[in-house]
Amino acid sequence: MPKAISFIQQAFCRTTIVALIIALLFPISGFTRRQADSKSWEKDEIDGYKIERKRKLEGLKGASASALDEDSTDLGGLIEFGQVTVGQINTEQISLELPLTIKPVKQKGEVHYLVFHDTKLNGVPFTVSDYREPFKLPNKEPLMLPRKIQLSMKFSDVGKALLPNLIDPQKGLEAEGTILIFGKFRKFLVYHKRAVPIEFRLSQANPIKDYSLLKLLLGQMN
Repeated sequence: MPKAISFIQQAFCRTTIVALIIALLFPISGFTRRQADSKSWEKDEIDGYKIERKRKLEGLKGASASALDEDSTDLGGLIEFGQVTVGQINTEQISLELPLTIKPVKQKGEVHYLVFHDTKLNGVPFTVSDYREPFKLPNKEPLMLPRKIQLSMKFSDVGKALLPNLIDPQKGLEAEGTILIFGKFRKFLVYHKRAVPIEFRLSQANPIKDYSLLKLLLGQMN
């Protein structure tokens, strides 16, 4: 009888341990998966920069940046987009250039770098190089960035069904994505490291729809 009780106790302990392991592993796995799937700017901090709330920027019709308080990190109207131009088109990829102008604000601070996420042109995903040249926020006159933003897209990385959208004669060029502005901004007389995400959407003339080489390449792909 004691042996039977001992066997039951051992079996119960093993079952309990297995149940605890399962209970622990599944929540951890779910948490890890959610973390991996989440966008970086939806976290609390990136590389020591605290994330500010997300803003939307509608082309040149954004909120007036000049009206911002000097201790505010609301940068929703900070950036003005120029006209996209063609850098290069060859059999492997398209590269484009985008000039940016920084509007004058009352906010004091320095931008360390700009990072672009989920940038699409007419629904086609493009890779955008980070802008890594620091600059101070202008307080009086607009500041045109000395280097244009570089966008690129490799044909091999994009589904063939999306590519004709780039030269659709019925469409202009519609761009959308998110810019993260990393820098130090003043708040209550103290400078803080912040990353400010701004969603943008703009429409303008399409500089690539009339390129015969691009039309030829897309025709061969189809």
